[in-house]
Amino acid sequence: MVRNVAAFVAIPRAAAKAAADARAERKPWTQGEVKAFLTGITGERLYAPCLLSLMGLRAGGGVRAALVRC
Repeated sequence: MVRNVAAFVAIPRAAAKAAADARAERKPWTQGEVKAFLTGITGERLYAPCLLSLMGLRAGGGVRAALVRC
């Protein structure tokens, strides 16, 4: 592909403002909310990836399995 055709698309102002407002309204979870979430998904097959995402780490990002208790 020679060029990115999506670069030539103009996003309507209302849609851009709505997206910015939605980003501004997001709030990080409190420590209690994170603990409740992790308690609720204990035993699920996606527990480890969720735990890593909450820690700010990515799977395969150099984290050794011995450091993560599943």
